[in-house]
Amino acid sequence: EKFNEFIKEQLAAKLGASWEVKDFEDIMYGDYLTREDKEYQPVQSVKVVQDLLVEYLEEYNMDNTGSMMQLVFFDMAVFHLSRICRVLRQPRGNALLVGMGGSGRQSLVRLSAFIAEYELKTIAIVRGYGSNEFHEDLKEVLLSAGAKNKPTAFLLSDTQIVEESFLEDVNNILNAGEVPNLFAADETESIIGQVRPLVKAAGKLDTKDAILKHFVQLVRENLHVVLTMSPIGSAFRQRCLMFPSLVNCCTIDWFNAWPAEALYSVAHVKLAEKATDFGISEYVDPL
Repeated sequence: EKFNEFIKEQLAAKLGASWEVKDFEDIMYGDYLTREDKEYQPVQSVKVVQDLLVEYLEEYNMDNTGSMMQLVFFDMAVFHLSRICRVLRQPRGNALLVGMGGSGRQSLVRLSAFIAEYELKTIAIVRGYGSNEFHEDLKEVLLSAGAKNKPTAFLLSDTQIVEESFLEDVNNILNAGEVPNLFAADETESIIGQVRPLVKAAGKLDTKDAILKHFVQLVRENLHVVLTMSPIGSAFRQRCLMFPSLVNCCTIDWFNAWPAEALYSVAHVKLAEKATDFGISEYVDPL
């Protein structure tokens, strides 16, 4: 509210505009309204976006039958998804999503990456998962972005951080686009072979150093790191202090408690679907 009032004062002082807070607090932009040109433009109505997101979700579930998502696109969820989409589409855009577990952060990231047509990478924690296994997963992520030249989103949750060294590696990727000594000599030679055609197409020198430098550049341009963390406890504060790139190189999106409108929307959709089965049709508004 203080920020909105500050904007209102500046609009009046600098532009002579007598706008009310409600005129600009819900302004939203996105490039997901058009599928081909991906033009970044203002969103005229949340309702239009909600209908479009339902279509995207149906397509996502058709392509990912093993991990289908059931989402309700209330206003706050649409605003958060728009922010994530914007960050992913920005050059070297990385995101830090801060909020309580179960607030839908990871689901929105998965759908945002699908909308942007990015390849989504994450890790699966199993018994005995440690630094070596994490490094193998990181190699796959960096090869996707650098050697294969694919726009890639890497999703990492604080519940997946088994060892703090994971964040040191992520900090290096955010800051420099690489992890020191990650690849063995034979793997480096394989990378050189895969990236050489891309270097030639870019008109650069065909030397080992130039190729590896181009590989790192492709990683920085194609890879978008998305971290989801909870602010509860001291771990989040300590990690931000120890690994400054988590803040300096990421756009932070705070997931506050869902408003009453969000809770109503979820309850309404779930109850309306089962209204006949529960015999409560006369008490539930139609969808």
